[in-house]
Amino acid sequence: MKQQDFREIEPKIARYGCYFLCLCKIAERYLQKELRVQDAVEIYLKSVNEGYLYENCYVLKPQMILNLIFKMFNYKKKCVYSNIFIHNDTTNGFTDIIAKVKVDKITTTHFILIGKDKKIIYDPDSFVEREAKKRGYSFLSFRGFEIK
Repeated sequence: MKQQDFREIEPKIARYGCYFLCLCKIAERYLQKELRVQDAVEIYLKSVNEGYLYENCYVLKPQMILNLIFKMFNYKKKCVYSNIFIHNDTTNGFTDIIAKVKVDKITTTHFILIGKDKKIIYDPDSFVEREAKKRGYSFLSFRGFEIK
């Protein structure tokens, strides 16, 4: 799933949903199932209704969004811990990491899913993959999640 897949059906996800879609991608790995656009819209609407996410896709409670997804698909595990850290030299032992990045000479920030080696696993908008080749990018912070 990419942000542009939501242009017609839910424009706010298309414009601002990079962090939200990274959470969906983490859930896919555990569910061993690829979520459909319709699934993500349902997750978005339920997350807004529960107060885990603002309508503009600003994530308030990422751990609860992951647990909502797991519950929706009858998955027994839960996100038991999440943490934000800024140390660029470590991933703090987390397997599931969402990084907040800034592409050089562009004012907006973007969220991507990375591995322990800090290589991009998933870029919801291909923004970093596309722009970083020209400009470079830097990590601003990391969000680690523990699923048990």
